[in-house]
Parts: sequence; structure tokens; C-alpha cells
Amino acid sequence: MRRKDNLGGSMRRKISIIVPVYNLEKYLSQCIESIINQNHKNIEIILVNDGSTDKSGDICDKYSLKDNRIKVIHKKNEGVSIARNTGLKVATGEYIAFVDGDDLVDKDIYTRLINVINNSKYDLVMCRFYRSFFNGENIIEDEPLEEGEYERNEVFEKLILPMIGNDFKNTGKTLIMGAIWRCLYKKEIIKKNKIEFPIIKIAEDMLFHLNYLGYCNYVYVEKEPLYYYRYNNNSATKKYITDLWDTLSRQLTMVNDDLRKFGLLNEKSKERIESNTFYFISWCFTNECHPSNTKEYKNIVKEMRKISDTKYFKEAFTWKNIMTAPFKERCIFICIKLLLNLVSWSGVSHDDELNGKFPHLIFTLPHAILSPVTKPTKPRSNRADRRFPALNEDPLRRVCS
Repeated sequence: MRRKDNLGGSMRRKISIIVPVYNLEKYLSQCIESIINQNHKNIEIILVNDGSTDKSGDICDKYSLKDNRIKVIHKKNEGVSIARNTGLKVATGEYIAFVDGDDLVDKDIYTRLINVINNSKYDLVMCRFYRSFFNGENIIEDEPLEEGEYERNEVFEKLILPMIGNDFKNTGKTLIMGAIWRCLYKKEIIKKNKIEFPIIKIAEDMLFHLNYLGYCNYVYVEKEPLYYYRYNNNSATKKYITDLWDTLSRQLTMVNDDLRKFGLLNEKSKERIESNTFYFISWCFTNECHPSNTKEYKNIVKEMRKISDTKYFKEAFTWKNIMTAPFKERCIFICIKLLLNLVSWSGVSHDDELNGKFPHLIFTLPHAILSPVTKPTKPRSNRADRRFPALNEDPLRRVCS
């Protein structure tokens, strides 16, 4: 389907760009510069300083004096969900976009996206993106997204299902990232349906995006990657995460509730949720055995037992699912079953070796096997101007020039 371009009408439409900020002084100026240098000029930039303790707040104020399109909100630290919701409350644009404060955007991103959504029936338009590493390397995220129109049934099959999980042949790999920052949303849909970010530590953006997609009849995907997502490989898996299972089980409940609300909780979506649950539980068991976990062994045992007694565990860890899963996931299942049998032996010894090293050794292999991030592939194009600038180069030369 060919689209009719009407740049004159599109350029008059206002976009509110919401940027949550927390201790990003190293990258924030680059981010703001890439936004204010957009070819689409009718924008308002809402910088929500979420209680930063570094110079991020001062940087926000400095830019607000330079550009009257910038609004700055200073608030106490309450997390990224409340920061984005705060920005939504004051946004005056017809369209809403989100940018993370350490990322960059292509100078044409909003010209391209608004030209699609403004002249059509589309409720959402999204683009592909670069995964940008701190060494300056960039790779196009490997997603099965084809350029073009997605009708409501296709939105479920091709956008929602791959986002909430995969089948058991690809456990732990989400094919499409539920990233809000590569999308342009209609404020009318957000306001009418009272869509907001849930207060949760993980995947708040995916849950917002899922809720919005439930109201979409038509979605358009731009083939060109126009967003530069700065990827930090040293995040959640490098340390013990407190209350991880409580957070992930809340996420599973929210996904179930949203799908049920839109009449999309069927056998296909349940299978994807079970696959994702399988991965979540493996992550939680690995997390409990992390060397930085200072809990006593009996409390680790208690947490593992709590997880294994949940309905999510029992629904995901069935022999049918295990036999369908690939060899690596079967190995993880065996490790979890072995560990559950070992924890029943927990009253025998509380010495240091059993308390720390032994459970950790059992889960070292599964933790390495089951990475939470799908490895992207390198782009076929060698066009240097589309690559994210290395940190020792002029950060805006390629993005804004």
C-alpha cells in the first residue's frame, strides 16, 4: 500500500516528546541536542528530572533557557513510570513520543513518523532501531518487522504475540521488543482510554505499549531504523535483584489481565505467556543463587519453594512444554528440578559451602545458556552515516547534520 505524503499538513501537527531523566549527566546533552535538531520543528520537549543527584537537573534548566520548546519538571525520585506519567499529564501535543535520556534520535524520525500517522487511518506508527553499544558499535535490531500496514488481526498475530513471549522452540527470546521510544502515539487514544505506565520495576514500557495496541485497528511500521538505543550489557544479570519474582509475577498478571480485557487471552497467547514464564522462573532461580545474594540458605530455599508452588510454575513446567522445548531449555528444567530436590535437603547443613557455592554452581550453566537478551545481527548496510557515533567522536555529527 502506497502512502500519500502531505508534509505541509504534517509539519503543523505538534508532538510532545517526553524524556525521563535520572542521573544521566554524561549523555543527556547529546540526547537533547538530537531532539532539538529535529527537522520537524513543531515539538515540545518535556524533560522530567526524577530527583537526579548529579548535574542532570542543571543541564535540563540550561537547555530550557536556550529553547522555549523545552519544559522542565523537577520532582522527587519515584521511578521512570511516574516520571513518564507526569510528562503525559502536561503534554499539549496531538501526538506523544518518548525518548530515554541516554539515547539519540535520527533528525528525520518525527518527520517520517508523523507523515504516516497524520495522513491515514493508523493509530500507531513505529520504526526499527539500532542497538548501540558503548564502544561505538551499532547493529540493527533483528526483528521480524516488515514495512507496511498491520490490520487488527495482524496486530495481534505479528506485534502482540512476539512481544509477550515466544513458543517453546525459542524459549527466552522475545522476537519484538516492546519499546515505546520508537513509536508515535495518538494522545487522543491515551487520554480517552486512560492509558498510563504501571508502577512496576521491569517492563513498564512493554505493558504500556501492550495496553495501547489493544485499542489499535491499524498500525504502520517504517522499515528504516531511526532510533539509537544505547544498550548496557552490564545490567540486571550482573547482580542480585531483590524481590525479582514478585515483580515478574506482577508483570505476568498484568499481561494476562490486559489480554483478557481485549478478548485476546486464547490458546496462542497462553502458550507465549507460559514460554515467557519458563524463562522468568529460570531467571529467578538463577538470581537466588547469585553470589551477591546475602540471604541465609534457609531463606533462599523458602523463596524457591514459594516460586515452585505458584500457578505460573505449575502451568509452565509441564512435561508437554518440556518435551517441546529445545535441548538447552530441557537442561535448565533438569537443573531446576535437581535444585528443588536439593532444597528439600536444606535442613541437613547450613555450612558455608552449601550456603553459597553449591547452589550457585548448579545454576552457573543455565544462567549462561539462557541470556535475557536476544542477540541482534549486524546490519547489511555499510552506510557510515546511519551508525551511532563512537563516544570519542562528535556525538551529533552523524545524527543531526
